[in-house]
Amino acid sequence: MEICCNMGDVVEETAEEPTYYYEVTFEPKPVLRSYIAAAYDLCNELTDSELEQMGHDRKTGRIRLLHALETVDALADYSEEAATEEFGNYMDANFPNVTFKPEFVNPRAARWCGM
Repeated sequence: MEICCNMGDVVEETAEEPTYYYEVTFEPKPVLRSYIAAAYDLCNELTDSELEQMGHDRKTGRIRLLHALETVDALADYSEEAATEEFGNYMDANFPNVTFKPEFVNPRAARWCGM
């Protein structure tokens, strides 16, 4: 969630310093963890034949995909920016034809546009 603050009117009281009122509005905003959760769901919904078509082993493919997502999720605890880039790399490597709505933009790919 993004918090937007506007400085409201200053109300002067009998105290030396005036009181300031802030109008706070909460605006929902897509965040990395929402995309990670959607990717978890996607991995869990894949059939064994879909895993094989993607080049993953039927027995260990799903587990490896989920472990990679857990690593990105853990990285987000330390660096949202690094985790966002790694999530983009994960999606590009494993699900190149999947697009989220609202769309996830890989910052690394955007950085190299036009070169």
